Amino acid sequence: MYHECKLIHADFSEYNLLWFEDTVYVIDVAQSVEPYHPNAYTYLLRDCTNLSTFFSRRSLNEYVLTPEETFNHVTNLAFEKRGQEFLSEVQAYEKNIRLQSEAVKEKEDFSFDYFFNQTKKLTDDDDDDSSSNEDIADEDDDDYVDITSGDECLNRIPFSSGKKSPARKAKVVKNSP
Repeated sequence: MYHECKLIHADFSEYNLLWFEDTVYVIDVAQSVEPYHPNAYTYLLRDCTNLSTFFSRRSLNEYVLTPEETFNHVTNLAFEKRGQEFLSEVQAYEKNIRLQSEAVKEKEDFSFDYFFNQTKKLTDDDDDDSSSNEDIADEDDDDYVDITSGDECLNRIPFSSGKKSPARKAKVVKNSP
């Protein structure tokens, strides 16, 4: 599930396994999370613990991996501690992933903000140049209606005297019968 579907069950137990015609099926995956979920690896360790505990109680100890071994096998990570210390390592790993993800997001936000500010500067400059043409633009607005007002009829809707956004208007097209 982790490798093929890129999901962590997050509530895995023996009750989520169905055996049919020598094939095991995993069910009840609605609560599954993706590996970049903030607690994904903690959930995965809990899932590994649930399965290890179940099969160990069935006198299969010699064939059952520990929860830590199962976790490392599934994730291809190599944490070495056991028990609570292993959980601490997993949580530190999750925190590190979150910090890296936030750093990438900040970098992306910076790029977006820079682009937005540059575009806004250009738009503001264009507005200063075209302010003398505003009266001409108002005459053209008579053929447009505000489509965000909720009024679906094709009657003309009076516009406010403020600056109008072209994204909010649509040209009225009268159908001829």
